[in-house]
Amino acid sequence: MRGYELRGFEPAVAQQVETHFFRPLDSTASDALRLLESVPNDDWPARLRSAWTKFLISLELRCPEDVSAFRKLWAADMAKTTASE
Repeated sequence: MRGYELRGFEPAVAQQVETHFFRPLDSTASDALRLLESVPNDDWPARLRSAWTKFLISLELRCPEDVSAFRKLWAADMAKTTASE
């Protein structure tokens, strides 16, 4: 679907939001969901509690209206970054 693609950038850069932010976030949240469904939440490791919280917050940023607004800013922001950032 490429919903978070940074249009107008080379492919390696265009998918950075998905590759370096949402994919790791979603993968760890998936682990947290499996744990949520199987054990009491007081037995959760801190890493998975944090992952689940980040995932829930990220859902607020994923609606089409927000992605559209962010898309307008991403090109300028990504153009300012360097390999060391």
